[in-house]
Amino acid sequence: MKKLSQTRSIKKSRFFLCTIVLLLFIGSCTKDNFKEKDQEPKKTLAENSPDLKNRLAEIKRNFYLRKLEDKLKTNIDENLIWMPEWDNPRIQTVNDSVSYVFYPLIGHILKDGKLLRAEELGAKSYIIVKNEKYYFRGRYYQPNNQNIIKSDSKLNEINTKNFTGKLFLSNLEVKENYVIDYKNGEISDTYHKNGEIALKKLQSNKGVISFFENYCHTEMKSCTYYTYLSSCGGGLVIEYSYDCQQPSYCQNSIWILGDYNIEDVCESVWFPDPPEPIDPGNGGSNEGSNDIPDDPILPGQEHPAIDIKKYTKCFDNIPNAGATYKVIVQVLEPVPGTSYNYGPINGVGHTAITMIKQGSNGLKTTQTVGFYPTTNSFSSPSKMVNNSDQTDYTIRMIFDMGSNSTDFNKIISSIENPPSNYQLLGMNCTAFVVGACAAGGITLPNANTTVGPYPAGSGAATVAMTPGGLGSSMRSAHASGDSRISSGASSTGNNPASNGPCN
Repeated sequence: MKKLSQTRSIKKSRFFLCTIVLLLFIGSCTKDNFKEKDQEPKKTLAENSPDLKNRLAEIKRNFYLRKLEDKLKTNIDENLIWMPEWDNPRIQTVNDSVSYVFYPLIGHILKDGKLLRAEELGAKSYIIVKNEKYYFRGRYYQPNNQNIIKSDSKLNEINTKNFTGKLFLSNLEVKENYVIDYKNGEISDTYHKNGEIALKKLQSNKGVISFFENYCHTEMKSCTYYTYLSSCGGGLVIEYSYDCQQPSYCQNSIWILGDYNIEDVCESVWFPDPPEPIDPGNGGSNEGSNDIPDDPILPGQEHPAIDIKKYTKCFDNIPNAGATYKVIVQVLEPVPGTSYNYGPINGVGHTAITMIKQGSNGLKTTQTVGFYPTTNSFSSPSKMVNNSDQTDYTIRMIFDMGSNSTDFNKIISSIENPPSNYQLLGMNCTAFVVGACAAGGITLPNANTTVGPYPAGSGAATVAMTPGGLGSSMRSAHASGDSRISSGASSTGNNPASNGPCN
């Protein structure tokens, strides 16, 4: 660690630097010195890691295996729901042993059976993951921000650039909460002055790499209010107040207390080695595009080819008498919530189809399959793949066919006879599923969208069916009330495992 005298001439770090540093050294709410006990991964996560997608998927998987979504549940109103935006990560590599991933945490309101995304005011929330295994909830907030309505009826939002306010950090697995200060996007003077005290104690305790002197007390904190601002522009708004002060604007609206915490709050003194700057609010390389690179990512292409007729043969093992049928169209969007045709994590995305036959005797057969190229991503001989092990579908549409075996079998017949060639901008995974559904009388939302220009720099664009186009149209249909569509993470309920081949 550099001595304090060497750091005085360095401009104070931006607000985001504090986040990384604080997480590096967070400890229990005591007055003791401690050594960092974390066992860091051998290979630190970075944006250019060759296994980036798999490691991000593991972060998401472990979040649910540890049931950390339960830690996001509110204490009062179950209609207020927080969901991590898993497909919009921000990656920070601090050094050769420490990394962080920031996921925006989005608030939703359940109203009339629909989950509606809300605008967060007074705070900006994230799930922050250290070294791919330590999970924190972070909120940047402004204690005195009353979010006064502007003349154009637009509400003020937290801007993390040039941020003045506080960061509230909460460890999702142990009871630790911390508050730090920022001014104009920099660490506050108070923290710099307290750093001198910390450094002196560090110098008298050799081998200790970080120090906390915590002042803790218990309070009712972190209140969340929500309302439909019919008198202020008609928006759905979540208002965060760390000090639990009910919003004072829009007096004609009813503010509902959705959540609060009784917390041990610690004001921490610390002195860190600053990492390189990064802004978690910038899209950067994580933004999507309608241009497709020459070597695109096709999720699931690495899976081996299957004999599709051995998979569909399993449906014959269930008697038709009294059987019911269901089809699920699964979509992994390149950038969820947008119509982009390419994203840095999900590539071109993917569209798969799930077929389910339920017998009157209780037996059930399920197969989820997809259409892929064997080699070249743009044009090559095709193959069918078992897609049931993909857990990252972002939106789906469910068709309950009742006892209509005739149309179900027409879909099966179409899937059993896939085109011999795959064309990324023609007969691709989405066009294949659209065609199979049409064979059974099922009409999907419009999947066509403009792609390109391709090749890059040619100035020529083309119209093609894509996962991005289909996903975007599904979201529009869902917003208009189509209850067959649901979005969010896959589960065993909406993406059941395939039964596999039958002889």
